[in-house]
Amino acid sequence: MPETAAAAARKWAAEDDWDRHKATITRLYETMTLAELKDHMEANHGLSATNKMYKTRFKRWGLWKYTRAADIPQILKAKTERVADHKPTDVFLNGKRVDLDKVERYLRRRGSIRRQVETGNLYVQSPPSSNSVALRRRPPDRRGSTPGSPGSSVSLISPISPVSPVYLSPPPTLRIPEDTYRAIRDYYDGCFSGRRWVSVSPVDERVFLSTEAGLKDGNKRLSEFHQRFKLAFRLLQAPAQTGPEGMKMTRVCFAELPDVLAGEDPTMLYCILDLVRRLREAGMDFLAIQLLQYLDGLSATRTDGQRHAMANIWRNLLLGLEELGPEQTRHCAQIAASRFGAHLGEHHIKTLEAKMWSMFLSDSTVDEKEVHLRELYDGLEALPTFDYRNLVVTVDLASFLRKQDKLDEAAAIVTRVLDDPCKEAVLRGFLPMAYNYISVLGKIRATQGRLVEAEALYRDAIEIAKVARDDDDSDLLDGLVFLERCLRAQERHQEADQVLAEREAVVRQSLERVGEKENAV
Repeated sequence: MPETAAAAARKWAAEDDWDRHKATITRLYETMTLAELKDHMEANHGLSATNKMYKTRFKRWGLWKYTRAADIPQILKAKTERVADHKPTDVFLNGKRVDLDKVERYLRRRGSIRRQVETGNLYVQSPPSSNSVALRRRPPDRRGSTPGSPGSSVSLISPISPVSPVYLSPPPTLRIPEDTYRAIRDYYDGCFSGRRWVSVSPVDERVFLSTEAGLKDGNKRLSEFHQRFKLAFRLLQAPAQTGPEGMKMTRVCFAELPDVLAGEDPTMLYCILDLVRRLREAGMDFLAIQLLQYLDGLSATRTDGQRHAMANIWRNLLLGLEELGPEQTRHCAQIAASRFGAHLGEHHIKTLEAKMWSMFLSDSTVDEKEVHLRELYDGLEALPTFDYRNLVVTVDLASFLRKQDKLDEAAAIVTRVLDDPCKEAVLRGFLPMAYNYISVLGKIRATQGRLVEAEALYRDAIEIAKVARDDDDSDLLDGLVFLERCLRAQERHQEADQVLAEREAVVRQSLERVGEKENAV
């Protein structure tokens, strides 16, 4: 069977499969690496799963095999205290011996943490947080050691030992998540209660920024930036073919970031969290750091001499990047979503968008995400009206189903809008959204192998993007990327080369528009 066919036929592990094999996985993971475990379970138990699926279950089951950055201060403080007794020290975390050489390598990179421990700048916390550890002395070795002899060692055990544990909290530099959550909550509550943000309608995607010059809409510019950065990210993932083009487009994104930040659209936090998540999952941490560093710098050096209202958010995200996993990202998004609901109402378009963002930024399973999207879709379909809210949720559901290879249902959802004159008229009132609908249907047809239909749809989408272009070229670039792929799949390489040349010309125009030179370093 060809590799692509085999991949399509593979049945990924369901929740029942995980429950059935949990004990086996837990036992084997004690002595195997993740790669070895994955291969063993697939070969011997028929459990097919990705690394990410395994890591999601490990997190749920509490299988912390390796030392996390947040554990380092506790380990160092415990070791420091025990070494003061002049006794050899072994450190155990979650029942497993800690590699102290690894801790030393970490501390060489983070000298500030060592200095805080040495100066006593670690605080006792009561009651303990969920990631606290307990200290206790291990029982003496019955084969000859006596209490207090060198055979004794220190153990950091979780769950908590019954022997009078001492709870330690990380230093201030590692209490970043709580500071980030507080900064997000304060920012959204302050902007809404202070009437800095003004909504004119629950079905209007725009939430205006109130300025001395009047109401300002930053939504369009933010959407363009987010779409363009995602496209640049896709191009960077094929460095040999499209890497240079991706770097040029990334420069455009960074050049536009000051204006995007100044627009202060309420959904900017979600867009940045999404980009950081994508970059880190692809191993592009350096670019995620650059993005947050630039936002941090822009927020601290405004022309009016005042710090930007989001300055604390960017600073805390940057400082806590190592600990910004799916759970922390989800919580950031959920806090913002709750503030949208409290200030704008549960059925406001921004609240619905916020709920979808918080779901997609989480580590929820594919099934959980699908259930959530279907509930939103069914709830809006039950209303007597059809408006922008329906358009957003419908195309997001169709895109999600397409990625899950539920192509027929995804196509049916899109065509129900396109074939209904009333709904299609609403869609045509939002040209960027019309582009999304036609483009998604084109991608569905291409995946189904219906390349002639896909080509026609891509060309229609490109024409819509050209009409709506103005200063926005993200949809146009996206359409040209997929049209080129479609033509090459049909072995029409000369036409594909023409499309590529058109796309490169658009990128050059984008660079010129933001004052960049094409071949600048």
